[in-house]
Amino acid sequence: MLSTWLCGRAVGRGSLAALLGAALVANGATAFADAASPSAAVPPAAEATVADSLLGTFGEILKMYHLYSASDGRSYIEVMGVPPMKTPIGLVTYFDRQVRRVVIGHWKNGEFHDFHYAVNQNLLIYLQGTQVITTGDGKEYRLEPGMAVLAEDWTGKGHTNRCVAPDKQRVCLLLQITVGDIDKSLPLRPPPAAAAAAPAGRERAR
Repeated sequence: MLSTWLCGRAVGRGSLAALLGAALVANGATAFADAASPSAAVPPAAEATVADSLLGTFGEILKMYHLYSASDGRSYIEVMGVPPMKTPIGLVTYFDRQVRRVVIGHWKNGEFHDFHYAVNQNLLIYLQGTQVITTGDGKEYRLEPGMAVLAEDWTGKGHTNRCVAPDKQRVCLLLQITVGDIDKSLPLRPPPAAAAAAPAGRERAR
């Protein structure tokens, strides 16, 4: 069960920025609060197969994971590039929009949840511990602190998740931002080509 510590509804742009600033800057992040909506995301470079950490340095385009449903009834993860926007005061932003709900919570070490899918369009930012996500094609993705996932797989087999926490911390802490409803009127994308090379980095075949 996900234990929640803070839950706010109808969070506005200003208060969301303040919340993210408190959560991330305290851990060494220099900026997060973005630009356009996820629909403004652009394909990453061919070699970009691993998401960036918001707690370290990253390039001009922020790379984050995107969890989506395909037409074969499975969920897949891809790397999505999010272009920056600069505000009049010089702040570089990657996410800047009204959201529906903000939750800070944790999973206990070893907690496992079998195949399920996202109910809403959720932006997940991992703050502590490692969350292991397994998609319908059998691949595992290890989400480390500072990494972000846009989850919008809403049908089919879905994905599993498991918490792997350091001994002294005992939990996987995350920030879940519900952006809004998933547009289920859009046609499902075809699955990735079977012959495509498996992504490198933190993803491995099960």
